[in-house]
Amino acid sequence: MSIGLLKELHVLNFSSNAFSGHIPSSLADLTALESLDVSQNKLSGGIPQELGSLSYLSRMNFSHNHLAGLVPGGTQFRTQDCSSFENNSGLFGPSLDEACRVTNMSTPQRHETLEPEEDHEEVLSWVAAAVGFVPGIFFGFTVGCILVSYKPEWFINIFGPSKRRRTSTRTDMMILLSHCYCVSGFFVIYVSLLLHPLASPTLHFCRHDQRDALLDFIDEFPFDESTTNTWVTSWNKSSDCCHWKGITCDGNYGQVISLELNETFLNSSLKSSSSLFRLQYLRRLNLSSCNLQGEISSSLGNLSRLTSVDLSYNKLVGAIPVSLAKLTKLSYLSLNSNNFTSTLPSDMSGFHNLEHFDVSKNSFVGSFPRSLFSIPSLQYVSLGDNQFTGPVEFVNTFSSSSKLHFLGLSRNRFDGPIPESISKFLNLRQLYMSGNNITGSIPKSISKLVNLTDLHLSNNKLLGQVPSFLWRMATMTLSHNHFSSFENSSQETQIQILDLSYNSFQGPFPHWICKVKGLRYLDLSNNLFNGSVPPCLSNSIVSLMEMNLRNNSFGGDLPDIFVDATKLRSLDVSHNQLEGKFPNSLINCKALQLLNVESNRIKDEFPYWLGSLPSLNVLILRSNEFYGPLYHRHVSNGFQSLRVMDVSHNDFTGTLPPHYFASWHVMTILTEGNDYMVNFIKYYSSYLLIYRSMEMVNKGVETRFERIQKDFRAIDFSGNKIRGKIPESLCFLKGLRLLNLSGNAFTSDIPRSLANLTNLEALDLSRNKLSGQIPQDFGKLSFLSYMNFSHNLLHGPVPRGTQIQRQECSSFLDNPGLYGLEEICQHTYTLNPTIQQVEEHSETEEQMFSWLAAGIAYGPGVLCGLVIGHIFHSHNHAWFTKIFGRRKLKSLYKGSLSLPNNISKVFSCVFPKL
Repeated sequence: MSIGLLKELHVLNFSSNAFSGHIPSSLADLTALESLDVSQNKLSGGIPQELGSLSYLSRMNFSHNHLAGLVPGGTQFRTQDCSSFENNSGLFGPSLDEACRVTNMSTPQRHETLEPEEDHEEVLSWVAAAVGFVPGIFFGFTVGCILVSYKPEWFINIFGPSKRRRTSTRTDMMILLSHCYCVSGFFVIYVSLLLHPLASPTLHFCRHDQRDALLDFIDEFPFDESTTNTWVTSWNKSSDCCHWKGITCDGNYGQVISLELNETFLNSSLKSSSSLFRLQYLRRLNLSSCNLQGEISSSLGNLSRLTSVDLSYNKLVGAIPVSLAKLTKLSYLSLNSNNFTSTLPSDMSGFHNLEHFDVSKNSFVGSFPRSLFSIPSLQYVSLGDNQFTGPVEFVNTFSSSSKLHFLGLSRNRFDGPIPESISKFLNLRQLYMSGNNITGSIPKSISKLVNLTDLHLSNNKLLGQVPSFLWRMATMTLSHNHFSSFENSSQETQIQILDLSYNSFQGPFPHWICKVKGLRYLDLSNNLFNGSVPPCLSNSIVSLMEMNLRNNSFGGDLPDIFVDATKLRSLDVSHNQLEGKFPNSLINCKALQLLNVESNRIKDEFPYWLGSLPSLNVLILRSNEFYGPLYHRHVSNGFQSLRVMDVSHNDFTGTLPPHYFASWHVMTILTEGNDYMVNFIKYYSSYLLIYRSMEMVNKGVETRFERIQKDFRAIDFSGNKIRGKIPESLCFLKGLRLLNLSGNAFTSDIPRSLANLTNLEALDLSRNKLSGQIPQDFGKLSFLSYMNFSHNLLHGPVPRGTQIQRQECSSFLDNPGLYGLEEICQHTYTLNPTIQQVEEHSETEEQMFSWLAAGIAYGPGVLCGLVIGHIFHSHNHAWFTKIFGRRKLKSLYKGSLSLPNNISKVFSCVFPKL
């Protein structure tokens, strides 16, 4: 439905109308939704299970409809008020039970209030008799008056005097009747005054000592008037505290039994002398998300009637007070998401009624709390995200009578094997042990846990074979281990979530996956699988939302199996050896958000039709053998939702028209925030959060994006043979952060309009045939931290700007006409002064040494020459004279040579006849 397209919607209120039919499941596409109200309508059917995946949905109301079926799981449903589901008689499920636990816990225990109730009933009986007696008189009197007024003759005949007195009696009756009307008027006024307080919905039950304690308590915190919730100002002595927001009172005595101030910024600590501890009848305390600081006061243990305590999502530190052991009626304790750093109490068996225990997301240390699991009422335990160490051990457990259905031990430092004794928790449905140092293999005793549906063992050191009894699970995550094979199984598989990534599985694609019905998530990435992707996978792909086969050795064609894959949101087959044509059936994947076929050998034309997919955010065709133009004049370019496109290192050719990027709507929007591209997959009572990931060259470096931010926009057309002008329509893409057009054949000028891309962080135009100047306005792009214009035909001045001056000189190389690079390339032309002086001094020394050497060598050289000449002349005198002649030698001696006197003498001695 169209409402599912409003991706940025935060609040949706359809309450108090007459809507009918089912709640559309497309509401689950509104991933930013925080508040949903469809109450007081005529809606039927069930609440869509997919709504459990909306992690931001904190407020919802489905009340006063005709809804039926299982209430979705997920924390956001379990933490709603029970009133959000009321007047829907057909709703049921664990989430509803937990949401309505407040109602059950608010009911006083019979043995606690028996005597006060009897006293109260006795007093009430006397008051009721007194209240009923007087109206009874008046009622009888009025009825008598009415009988007299309407039947005087009949009444007189029966009750009246004889005939002779009837005349006078008639007159008396008229007087009596007037009195009756008067008395009746007073009676009506009396009854109205009596019934008004009884019928009023605002009874005043609040006890003054309870009211004063609450007012003193709220005065202990430094509220900022600009941020204080408006309800705080409504807490005053002139109103009934039982009707203050967050307060629930006992219906008989006005005692405060519930205090719920969650998401109120108290911004301080709970002191031991706090007025909170004067509320001795308190049963439920919820101060979650209140920015509480410091340690938990030991005085909390004095509130002995407490059954529920929620101090989660604060900044509490220290240890759990020993005094809390006195809270023997406690059934719910949540301290998650704080800063506790101590160990848990050594003996926790005293919490006889404890059902829910959550201390996750702290820094608790110490060994596994074995005493906790001796409590027979325990149903939910979460110890995840702490620093517990040592082996996981269960002792003195109440085997078959155990009610434990959730056990969370993930992201600690537990080691050793999975204990065989875990099989005693026969009601266990969800087991989380990811992110530890668990070793060995999966024990066969887990096969006894027939109710187990969710098994999470990723990021451990498990090895060996995956046992066949696990195929009955709904969710199984075994990633980042050392598993190598599967045990064959003939039983029907019910898996919805299967994550086997980062293991050592090898061999062909596991064909048993083709038989799985209802599979939503499949991740076989980073293994050693080979062979082809089987066409029979089309049987399972009908329900698939995510499929990741990345980084294996799959070969052959990628089969055309996506005709019915209408729910598929992500397909990643990158880093394999796939070849052949690109599957055209992907045109049917209207929900597709990410498509990655990077680093294969797929050989085909550019799939223009992908532009028609309405939800496609990330398209990566990098490093394949795609060919031909990226643009076809008879095909609409589309790509209205595209955020990242990488078609680098292929054989694309042709030109891009000026309007090529005009329809890329999402890239034209400037967005801010730290949200990531994610997918929520709902399964039973929980959901799987999947972050979008990819690899891309960013700022000249190969980068792995484990989480892609929603506001990230990137285009990489590098390493192709695209020619012509750079399209002017690029200037519309205001949200663009990365633009890489390097290694092509683009010509002409760099468009000045690119300076409008104010969010641009990386620009690479290197290795093209661009001419003209670098636009001077580029110096104003304050976010542009990386740029490369090298190996082009650019000329003119380099723009000024801090970000440009910080670039490497190599970013401008091989552009002979560029100038103004002195500051950027300073290291190339200006040497270190000390080194330069040494080199100049060295050159001077070498020059001086050369002249000295010449002078020293000149004398011996002359003498050597004379000796040689004398010898030659003595043995070849006739030939020598014939060639040079006496006159020639004399002229040479007299005119051509001007020698010093001492040398001349030597010369004449050698040649005496000249």
